This record gives sequence, structure tokens and C-alpha cells, in this order.
Amino acid sequence: MQSAYRVDLETAFPSPPTHLVTRITASPNFKAFRMEGLRLVTEFTDAIRRHRREPVRRLLDWGCGCGRLSLHLVADHVAAEHFGCDIDAEAVAWCAENVGGTFSAIAPVPPTEFPAGFFDVVIGYSVFTHLTEVMQRQWLEELRRITAPGGLVLVTVHGDFLGMFQFPRPNLRARLKAWRHGRLETVPGFVDLGPDPFLDGIAPAQYYRGVFQSRRYTEREWSRYFEIVEYVEGGQDLIVMRRPH
Repeated sequence: MQSAYRVDLETAFPSPPTHLVTRITASPNFKAFRMEGLRLVTEFTDAIRRHRREPVRRLLDWGCGCGRLSLHLVADHVAAEHFGCDIDAEAVAWCAENVGGTFSAIAPVPPTEFPAGFFDVVIGYSVFTHLTEVMQRQWLEELRRITAPGGLVLVTVHGDFLGMFQFPRPNLRARLKAWRHGRLETVPGFVDLGPDPFLDGIAPAQYYRGVFQSRRYTEREWSRYFEIVEYVEGGQDLIVMRRPH
């Protein structure tokens, strides 16, 4: 096992306004915000190195918020050109002024204004965890469009482990068990637990959800859009995908 560490973690980066940090982490704790960002970026960059030999020219932090990952990605020069986007225009504006790179606000529904095949790598932490199945499909199609042939897309989902760990109540555990084995009346392997209030006033009403999906579902459905090259289970499962040539 190994763990990333920065001796300058407290001073290396500017601190976003408290309300922006709370909006994406549910806590105003700047230290935790920075430490979590470092941990997540380490997981993403390790996966990029495992599956890409060429230098990264353009990288997109899709759903960047107020820079939890982008602060580290820019500081570590992971890509020659760094981009970030989010539906939260206030958070994007803060990143544009304080992080470096190119940041833009996007609509909740694709398409974006990025050119086709523009990015070598796209990452997205805890975005698909809040999208309906229909919206996931639309964004998978868009991420495929803006990623270069052979490029990587790395995103996270709430998978089997977190579903069973996060919701111990017997009735919900039974529902999640049935979901994992395809015994719900809804889409086998996909369950929407309803609206998530974190982005009330920013996302359209009913848009931002609490979504869980089984590994079986993700591998089956997402392989329609990308080649799935690695599936890493964890607190949020990390899916590493490659756009076919």
C-alpha cells in the first residue's frame, strides 16, 4: 500500500469560499477538502498511468465544482492543458480566477461546446452518482463525442459495496439486494433513491439524484459507449474506459 502526502498541503492552494466547499463535501473543513482532493487525484492519476503511455495534452475535470481535484491536477501538471466544467457557474468562476487552466459553466443537459475528440482524458468524480439512467446515457454519449479516439474516461459510481454499506436498514438492504440480482421492477441493477438536495437552486428541480448501480449493470450498459478497461471497487467505484478508435 502507498499513500500520497504533501508537506505543503495547508499552504499550496487557495481556499474556496466556505459555502462552495460545503456545497460539494457537506463540510466547511478546508483541510479535509484538500486531503480528499489529494487522495482522489492520486487514484485517478495512478489509473491514467496504468492505461496511457503518452503524455496527456488536454484533460477535462467534468463536474469540477470549486476545484477539489483541479487544484491538485493543475499544481502537478498532469496535463499540458487543463480544463474544468460544471453546472455550478459560481464554482466555475472561482476556479477560473484562482486555479489556472480553462473553466466553463455548462448546461445540465448535453451537448457541451467542446469540439469533438478534443480531450485525451476526461475525469468525473461523483457526477454519475447523481444522474438518472436517461441522463447518464446522454452524458455517456457526450463524453464519447468529446474524447479523442483511444482517449480515457475515468468516472465514479455508487456501486455494490457502498450500496450495502451505506444503507443498513433492513427494508432498504432487501431492496438493494434485490436490485443487485435484477429482481426489481425497475431497470435491473439500477436504483434511484430520489432527489438529492445538495444542489437545490443550482440544478433543475428533480435533476440531482441519489443513484446506485451494480457492477453488472455498469459493465453491461456502459460498454455500449466505451471499452471498459478497469473496474476498481471502493467507496465510490472507479470505472476506467477507453474510447474505441
